[in-house]
Amino acid sequence: TAPLRGDEDAGDEDAKLQTNEDTELHNHKNLKPFSSIIAIFATWVDDIILTGPDNTVLDNITQALNARSSLTDGGALTHTLGVQVIRAENGDLHLVQRHYTEKVLEKFNHTTCHAEAIPLDPSAIASLVPRDDTAPAAEKARYSELLGSLNYLSTRTRPDIALAISFLFRFMANPSPAHWSALKRVLRYLCGTTGSGLRLPAAPGFGLRLPAATGFGPQLPATIGFGLHVPLQIVAYSDSDWACAVADRKSITGYLLQVKPKQLPENHPALHATIIWRSGKQSSCREISWFRHIVEDVLGDVDPIPLFMDNHGALEISRDTRRINKRSKHIDIRYLYVGEAAEQGKVAPQAVSSRENQADIFTKGLARPDFERHCQALGVVLTPFPT
Repeated sequence: TAPLRGDEDAGDEDAKLQTNEDTELHNHKNLKPFSSIIAIFATWVDDIILTGPDNTVLDNITQALNARSSLTDGGALTHTLGVQVIRAENGDLHLVQRHYTEKVLEKFNHTTCHAEAIPLDPSAIASLVPRDDTAPAAEKARYSELLGSLNYLSTRTRPDIALAISFLFRFMANPSPAHWSALKRVLRYLCGTTGSGLRLPAAPGFGLRLPAATGFGPQLPATIGFGLHVPLQIVAYSDSDWACAVADRKSITGYLLQVKPKQLPENHPALHATIIWRSGKQSSCREISWFRHIVEDVLGDVDPIPLFMDNHGALEISRDTRRINKRSKHIDIRYLYVGEAAEQGKVAPQAVSSRENQADIFTKGLARPDFERHCQALGVVLTPFPT
């Protein structure tokens, strides 16, 4: 993604793309302040999504780009890289992969089945163990194929199945009937939720255009422009389930980044959510720093990002590295990065109850009430398809 800054009427030489962390773009010495941003691009190979607060400005930019190279104006964004984009009557955007989900269900013979309410049995993480004997090669290939298909879905529009897919990847080299049963449960869950996807509440002042085709990068489920004069708030949640897997005593960690206007209430769904699996607070903090640079490139200075966690010990060390004592000195130096980021004002570690930690859905098998509550917080809802 990249912001286009400059004066619309000053000619195309005064409106340049600013360099950010994710693309090789050119700086311009006469970049103007945040208030003069006129458009935001999201590119994927030769596809471009263009968004901005003024349709006239977007038309002018499209014409200027078309004068230099032949482009096809696709109009309002409706599809991109297998993701359908639906705008509800209230202005909300819904990202959904219903057709892709239906194809996966058909391929693996689960188009008609008893739907499950949750994708992973709460006891599965503690009970599933590696297979003793060797699985047939064909069975391994089929298991890997299904996992890959579902992983594509979970990393784009269905973060509600991220834990199940991530955990079942551990057994990909030698899956057992129990692992197959757990994976088929995910299919049964999807069978009852084919129309679900990510909801992005409307932000004032922005629409989406396609001066070329459509597209966005694999780690960004959506690149959405916000109203330029709406102050944004970035919030992060981090959680881990220590040594939860009985078979190998490995832990599961995950985190969530949310972006939303500051004036919205805390329980308002996030406008954008990116879910990435890493190794605990340190890696989540590194990803937060990277994301912070991207937002600063587009929107200017960013306040310290609240990093909510429900582990008291981790919170205290994150706030003050001097609290490390003889019982915690084994903690690797690289994990002190969180404390350094806090001292530098990049993040602000804060406490949150386990119930309210929205990253819980990525680390624990939850019962239906808690699972559905976290899905709502993520913005995973039924898509209002046009009739």
